[in-house]
Amino acid sequence: TALGPRRSRWRNAFMVAQIAGATLFLTTALLFLRSFWTQASTNPGFDTGHLVVLELKPSDFNYDTARSRLLFEHLVERMRAVPGVERVALGDRVPFYVGFPKTTTVSADGTDCATTDCRAVHVYGIGPGYMGALGVPVEAGEEFSPDQAAAHDGVLVSRKLAERLWPGRSAVGEWLREGKDGRQLRVIGVAADVNHHRLGEAPREYLY
Repeated sequence: TALGPRRSRWRNAFMVAQIAGATLFLTTALLFLRSFWTQASTNPGFDTGHLVVLELKPSDFNYDTARSRLLFEHLVERMRAVPGVERVALGDRVPFYVGFPKTTTVSADGTDCATTDCRAVHVYGIGPGYMGALGVPVEAGEEFSPDQAAAHDGVLVSRKLAERLWPGRSAVGEWLREGKDGRQLRVIGVAADVNHHRLGEAPREYLY
């Protein structure tokens, strides 16, 4: 009879621990679910419902630049012929890519980054129709045409970068200097801000 109350106390303590553990797990699950729905309802700035991304690195298969270009041209033609496909475009990366970002320095109004403290911006290499394929609005100007892409002197900038370099006026038609060599580039369009790294992040400055 002396062991009865002690066993009862241990049983009660075990039940309390079970309830506390279940409450903790339930609370954690609810917080996770709320975070998931919050992230799922966040607009990243591009279309997430009708988009297919294919990553291919021909250099891993000993393709040189010329062969890689021919391969991509062939793939684009084949994909455009697939029923239901509306747009196909090429880019060196897509949002939420895995790897290190590419950056460069830019300045406006003829300022030389070699002699001025210019801030670094993220840079993407894209082809004609890239913004349209991802569903990213071009808020001013236009996307690359094939001729503009071949000329290599036009760029798109994100809204955040346009506001920093040309506050209070249109960035379309403006010129900027890029990199330490001060290569001049003409802005042909301003793209909406996009979450490239994580959902809900603050707008960053991008050069396309």
